[in-house]
Amino acid sequence: MIKIPVDDKQVQALLARLSQRAGNLSPLMRKISEDMRDAVEENFETQEASLGKRWEPSARAIRQGAALARGTAPGKVRKPPRIEDSRTPVPRVRA
Repeated sequence: MIKIPVDDKQVQALLARLSQRAGNLSPLMRKISEDMRDAVEENFETQEASLGKRWEPSARAIRQGAALARGTAPGKVRKPPRIEDSRTPVPRVRA
């Protein structure tokens, strides 16, 4: 077996300095995740994609009639679906 010695002290020192400068990224990651969650919730409320394009009716909506699915059929009032209705609630943590 051939062994090649490598002196990586400088690389290790550089990586250690970078890690120290980055610090605790948890608050930043929490903020990013909250912004993403808010964007998804808004998409559900407006039934639009992030760029404002309306969602296509689902197969169920087409079968039942798009007006009924949107809550615009006579005598039917229905709020748009919310992301909270489709998952187990998780407490929101603020930094």
